[in-house]
Amino acid sequence: MQLVHAARALRAVERATATRERTIRAADEEWRTVLARAVAAGHTIDDAAPLLSKRFAQAHWEFHAKYLNGVKEERPRWKRATAAAEMSSGASMIAR
Repeated sequence: MQLVHAARALRAVERATATRERTIRAADEEWRTVLARAVAAGHTIDDAAPLLSKRFAQAHWEFHAKYLNGVKEERPRWKRATAAAEMSSGASMIAR
């Protein structure tokens, strides 16, 4: 009789363990999806920052150029605009 009870208890533990493992896998998959979406949104915002208002562009420059790369001062707006136009048209690649 005790052997039957032990077998039933063991099956119950196995079912609970399997259920717990499925729950953990589902939560892990959901977490990865949320993280991937957040990273993609962050990249989109970071890529668009120089094109937004001066406040966003300044914050983007201060972090990327000044903090990460040690640039002392920002290039004048007309130089940045010319470089952006050349990059989008491919003119800078032709000149090289």
